[in-house]
Amino acid sequence: MANLLTSSAFKKQNQRDLHVQGKEILYNPVNTVTVDIGMVMILLAVLGLFIPNFLGLNLSAMHCWVLAASGCLGVWSGLLVERKIAMKINFAIGIFFALNAFLGWAVGNPGIDHGVMNVSDDFVLKIAPGFLELSTLDHVLHSIIALFFFIEAFSYMYLIRNEKEV
Repeated sequence: MANLLTSSAFKKQNQRDLHVQGKEILYNPVNTVTVDIGMVMILLAVLGLFIPNFLGLNLSAMHCWVLAASGCLGVWSGLLVERKIAMKINFAIGIFFALNAFLGWAVGNPGIDHGVMNVSDDFVLKIAPGFLELSTLDHVLHSIIALFFFIEAFSYMYLIRNEKEV
């Protein structure tokens, strides 16, 4: 009986059973990293509700809700079994944060950063003055988030294109 469980035929059959209609049930590092990024975003949002200038960011309530919703979407995307759907979700989140960062760098004006002790900042983007203002550090954060989600989306794309049948 022990020989049957360790035989290569049993292992091959077991691997075939885990790949059903393009769905992967095995551990996937791309999924894990996406879940981790989402969890960090949720943690940052929760901390921002209690410490509005955490790490020098302007974490207003609106900014925290956007981060938390995007983080939840990232966690959900990482837990999905369908790679194609997760790739599209990660790509959409990446585009959203890349556009946020681009707008901040492109049309941000010199102003006062209210998140960090009212200091001057070169790239303040006032989406809703007094309610949602993004500073240079926020643009850096959005750039990093976009980069991570783009890497994850393209990693999914690479895995999908190079997937081989077992």
